[in-house]
Amino acid sequence: MAVHFAVYKMSSKMKNTKMNKNVVPENFTVSLALIDAIPVIFFGASMIAVSFIFDSYLFLTGAVICTLSGAIKVLWKIIVALKKKNVWWMFIQMRIFMPVGFVILIASLFVDRALISVSAMWRAVISFPAVIFFALGLLGMLLMIVFSFALDSTNVKANWIEQLINGIAQICIFVGVMILLLAGRVGEDDSSGHITGEGLDDFSALQIGEKEPTILKQEIDECVQTIINDNVKKKSAVPDDLAKLEALDAEAAYGWSTIIDYWNRANEDDFVNGDMLPDELPEDASLCIVVLGYQLNPDGSMKDELIGRLETALANHNKYPNAYILVTGGGTASGNVQATEADCMAQWLVENGVASEKIIIENRSKTTLENALYSCAILEDCFSEVTDIAIITSDYHIPLGCVLFNAECILSESRTVNGRAVVANASYDAGVVGGFNMSSQANWLLHLYTRH
Repeated sequence: MAVHFAVYKMSSKMKNTKMNKNVVPENFTVSLALIDAIPVIFFGASMIAVSFIFDSYLFLTGAVICTLSGAIKVLWKIIVALKKKNVWWMFIQMRIFMPVGFVILIASLFVDRALISVSAMWRAVISFPAVIFFALGLLGMLLMIVFSFALDSTNVKANWIEQLINGIAQICIFVGVMILLLAGRVGEDDSSGHITGEGLDDFSALQIGEKEPTILKQEIDECVQTIINDNVKKKSAVPDDLAKLEALDAEAAYGWSTIIDYWNRANEDDFVNGDMLPDELPEDASLCIVVLGYQLNPDGSMKDELIGRLETALANHNKYPNAYILVTGGGTASGNVQATEADCMAQWLVENGVASEKIIIENRSKTTLENALYSCAILEDCFSEVTDIAIITSDYHIPLGCVLFNAECILSESRTVNGRAVVANASYDAGVVGGFNMSSQANWLLHLYTRH
């Protein structure tokens, strides 16, 4: 926006000095033109970054038009500085294409509104520390408006001040956007189950729609997001939220009612079992013990916590020897790209007496969410006899792992055929105080929902 204001300001000032195609502005230097390129570059970078979240071709079109118009403006200044020549169309295009670009940007927020949650976007923008940079960027934009009236546009020093403020404002906005993007990615818990950036839990809710959603799909998406958020902040509203969803899609409402009930149960104090699974589980191959991975050492060796999870799994497989053991986790060793958590886990189990034909390997996932997605897909495609899942991971990780796996069983289209569900858990005592709060779990349920 600061770029737009700066262009509008400069256009106005040129008019005040009777700017026309026969007038060549004085005192323009190449350095000043290059300084003016800074806000253009960072504005363009910010728009590209936002497009990764707001997947709107209309938004991207507006951003490209604005950025190209700003780039042409910079080129116009360079030509004025070097050739002392006013290429009139390069100047006048700013009055046309820059406003058009911003109109398209604004229009995309309405036309493609189903692709973004305004409330989630606002919560992300005002989250710490991104809000500091957005506030500084806004301050810079306000200063540019003030400068357009208070400073002399023909004064070289005034131009330098204006463009430096403009550049700093756009850099701040870019940093704010990148903080949110990185929070959306780093916030995806690694295979160890450790989430960072918890203050930005709602950021992943920005994109919940399809490329070309129907009005019905949009309304369903909004209902689901409301149900998840209310279950964290206002549980009393959830029954009404589910009733609204039922009016749109009864099957979806039933599924989310089941997800919410299990989610709440998973956060009760007595949900996490000790190191052994309960006695009443199936004694045949309909049971699958799923062991969640943990980040490997840089050389590809397993950390003690992952070995602890495996020892728990081995004890429970001895209790249920006919059950499958599914090990899940991809490549997380920074110094050994060949090593994967699942392959290391499988090797350890074989070395400790588990028959290889009872081991299922999922070695692509990097997050708990992907553990659930990829593992359930393997079970569906190759092990349809499995109906009951028992999760084994560290104690602090049990609620998140169980919630995501159970939700994936429900959200997958095949649930009505196989009725697969998470029925039990056993935990390794990692000695970690705390765990994943409801907000973090809500974040990952929203992530999971967007994958369907």
